[in-house]
Amino acid sequence: MMNTKLRGGGATLSDSTPGVALIWLAVLRAL
Repeated sequence: MMNTKLRGGGATLSDSTPGVALIWLAVLRAL
C-alpha cells in the first residue's frame, strides 16, 4: 500500500502513463 501511494503520487505528477492508471485503479479498489 505504501509503495502504491508513493508511486501513484510521484508517477502521476511526473508523467501520465497506462501504468499510473492501473495503480490508481488498485488504490481505489483497496479503498
